[in-house]
Amino acid sequence: MAGRESASPVVRRVEASYRNRNATPAVDSVSALEPAEVLARSGSGSSNVFESSAPDERGIFTGLEESRSEGSPRKLYRKGYRTLQWKASDPDGDTLTYEIEFRPASGGKWMLLRKDLRETFYSFDATSLPDGEYVFRVTASDVESNPGDARTGFRDTAPVRIDNTPPVIRELGRSPGILEFEAVDAASPILEAEYSVDAKKWTRIEPKDGLSDSPRETYVLRLSADARGGYLIVRVTDAARNVAVASFSAP
Repeated sequence: MAGRESASPVVRRVEASYRNRNATPAVDSVSALEPAEVLARSGSGSSNVFESSAPDERGIFTGLEESRSEGSPRKLYRKGYRTLQWKASDPDGDTLTYEIEFRPASGGKWMLLRKDLRETFYSFDATSLPDGEYVFRVTASDVESNPGDARTGFRDTAPVRIDNTPPVIRELGRSPGILEFEAVDAASPILEAEYSVDAKKWTRIEPKDGLSDSPRETYVLRLSADARGGYLIVRVTDAARNVAVASFSAP
């Protein structure tokens, strides 16, 4: 036993416990699609029409529901709807869920549009909102992977114009075989104008200046002799996909 008093201790093993610091998720980009464009994953290619679900009990908005969700989302069309699309990331690879809020672009409190989303897009019925500009906020949360220690990140859109009001069609003058009219919209450029005589096929008509790019466009419609006195329908669509229809007696 002699000499052991002078021996140095030896460290054979060290153990330590630690916890990685939860990183904050990021919403890298968020934007609004064009009016009436929606995204859907439905595998059926037979129909581009989607029925809306019942309005949310807790709010004013109606969303789109699909019977199945598969494949990559496709762009489809549904009048009156707007779609938000975003990209998000998490340094830890955590599962993310999303919440959407909105407010008027002029300011005010943020209001909930939808929460507990798992997709990176959402289509909603924009006819629930008065015409005007709005800002939408998408917040990403990693709460499912980190209960009790969740982190969130968010990003706002640029102002998004909501326009639910159709153009106004006014007759400006007429002479035998000729009708001049204008289409005026309070918020959006006129996209196109068409006419039909006696419920026959729609025929597109170009504005007088040759380019549909203004909230006010003037048209000169020249009809054949056999169309005179017929039932003339004019249909005008603005860039927000609002449609106005007016009827005239063909000159």
